[in-house]
Amino acid sequence: MQLFIDKRYIDEDCNFLHQNLKEEETFVDLGANIGTWSLMACQIVGPKGKVIGFEPHPLTYKFYSENIQLNKFEKIATAYNVALGDTTGMVKFSSIFDDMNKVVTDDSNSISVSQNLLDDFTADLKSIDLMKIDIEGYELMALKGAKETLLKTNKVYFESSEILQKPFNYTAGDLIQFFNNHHFQVFNPADLSKPLDENYQSAEHENLLAIRSSPVNHS
Repeated sequence: MQLFIDKRYIDEDCNFLHQNLKEEETFVDLGANIGTWSLMACQIVGPKGKVIGFEPHPLTYKFYSENIQLNKFEKIATAYNVALGDTTGMVKFSSIFDDMNKVVTDDSNSISVSQNLLDDFTADLKSIDLMKIDIEGYELMALKGAKETLLKTNKVYFESSEILQKPFNYTAGDLIQFFNNHHFQVFNPADLSKPLDENYQSAEHENLLAIRSSPVNHS
């Protein structure tokens, strides 16, 4: 099965993962889609590592689960068909034929999906080495449901886009403030010398990296 369409982006993602994830570590994937990041993470962490992924759209989740099985990563990866937010219940989720489906604030072209807190899935994890969040503007809500999880997380690689955040009434600065309040500093991944402050704006779609001020011990 051919997973990768744009090799340039895949190479960038692969390089980032190899720089920030190691054998036997734990990776959590919010917005797993068909599993591109999860599969690469499985290759890196190996049979003694863990990959936990979340994909809300039922059809996309089906492809995600099948890709895990096709690559024989069932003993490494666990996939969940839920959305993640700051409340439990049902939410409206777009359902169009692309890879940009997301939680929506209206009923047009939408389906109902189950939403849970990330904290409900991570109680048994001692530590999380890297978390990736790419959920089309819903990042802050997912993080608000992950406060206990963040206590044992070292790095969070997340999408930031003022356009996608606007329907949910928050900004990139609000995300940075949230991370700062939970003992993380946020950086542009290309420049780890200077943390971003709460006045920062994401002028376009970009990925930022939150790093815990004091790394979590694996013991």
